[in-house]
Amino acid sequence: MTQGPGTIDPRIAEAIERAFDLNREKQTTAAIEEMRTLAVMVPTEWPVQFCLALFLLRDGRFNEAVGPARLAVEQRPRSAKASMVLYRALGGTGKYVELLEEMKRYLSLGQSGQYTDILIKLKKEIEAELERDEQCES
Repeated sequence: MTQGPGTIDPRIAEAIERAFDLNREKQTTAAIEEMRTLAVMVPTEWPVQFCLALFLLRDGRFNEAVGPARLAVEQRPRSAKASMVLYRALGGTGKYVELLEEMKRYLSLGQSGQYTDILIKLKKEIEAELERDEQCES
């Protein structure tokens, strides 16, 4: 079903749009199920994994979002959106060490812009928090 670099099969795009419509209609569970079905059919399409993770995040299902978010990052490692979804999923599960690793990985790509600024600020805040926690444990 994959077309070419940077393009997505129109049938996949339609299915993703249906899921977004369901989500807009406050039917997030149905949107998630739509994306889960699509993820089984076309597991290598990063937008599918990204959207599944995004809908899971919107439903507060952080643990479930980690897997598809990781796949989205593996499939599109330079994507700020994929990285941010993984960041949010890891943060929601309290996996701060992994969260920091994802930040370092993304920043090592030399990306710039607002996303990078946000990550740098958050990274400093989390590192300071972890340092405070370690001092309390001593």
